Amino acid sequence: MKLPKKFLVQSIPLFLFLSLSIILIFSWFRFGYIYGGGDVGLQTYNPQRTLSNARYIWWEAVAPGAPLPQGLSAVPLHLILSFFQLLGFSPLGLQAITFFTLLFLMGFGMYLFLRSLLERKNIILPILGGLFYMLNPYMMIQVWHRFVHTTIFLAAALPFLALFWNDWIKKGNFRSLILFSLTTFFSVYLFGTFAFIITIW
Repeated sequence: MKLPKKFLVQSIPLFLFLSLSIILIFSWFRFGYIYGGGDVGLQTYNPQRTLSNARYIWWEAVAPGAPLPQGLSAVPLHLILSFFQLLGFSPLGLQAITFFTLLFLMGFGMYLFLRSLLERKNIILPILGGLFYMLNPYMMIQVWHRFVHTTIFLAAALPFLALFWNDWIKKGNFRSLILFSLTTFFSVYLFGTFAFIITIW
């Protein structure tokens, strides 16, 4: 069965960003170590334990306790990670899959946003934009290297939020508003940094 040329051309960006994300993940995790950050700790090491802490505003785990309302935004992420932990995923596997998903969404999301913004049939510029968004020095140093999870989630969600918002404003497409709301729901972890609430507003 011969696939149509249009399908093959449109699937190139998808496979490109999937392949690049896989290469980066294998490069980062080739020695079998998980990454930990000073601000967020090892979130994939024991998600069930982290979930038990994050679901309350008052964290008793830090004696004598501390009020951390922004931790509530992490509850959906830890709930999902806890489910996969119950299925037997290792901390390394959880972190690698999470990072792979976020990397792919960053690049492919920016490609989709630029494709809709430029309104051209040429896919080269949106692909270059997606690659630059993933791999520019600021993203690699100030987002991934600093290892602030809320910023990583913002970087992955922002292209989709801009895409759906722009489509809703320009075309009045109610479906885009629903997709914007769903993107906000699934990336709610980014609101753990209060400044990002203003960014989305």
